[in-house]
Amino acid sequence: MSHLNAVLNSDALRSAYNACLPLLSAYQTDLAQSEPLFRAYRTIADQEGAALAPVQRQVIEHAMRDFRLAGVGLPAQRKERFKSVMLELTQLQAKSKRTCWMPPTPGRATSRIRSSCAD
Repeated sequence: MSHLNAVLNSDALRSAYNACLPLLSAYQTDLAQSEPLFRAYRTIADQEGAALAPVQRQVIEHAMRDFRLAGVGLPAQRKERFKSVMLELTQLQAKSKRTCWMPPTPGRATSRIRSSCAD
């Protein structure tokens, strides 16, 4: 949805995108903090790690790192705080795009940054 909003910006799409931001942010954070999913990756690393190709091991290791960086091991209160910070960050990024990015126009398929935001 973010990509579509960036390349085919319109009032209706922007409105729908902004309405979905809290849901998308919460989903991504919940997925990244999923303890059952993290345990599944850890089980694969522990039980199958030696048999995996180096690239496969790296994928598993990076996924586990991403879970840790997203706060999978945090207590419930800290996870909720992390989630609220991620939502705020997502909303600020969207606001920045609305303020600083000019939508594509006929003859120009990509967005560009407004000169007033370049500094």
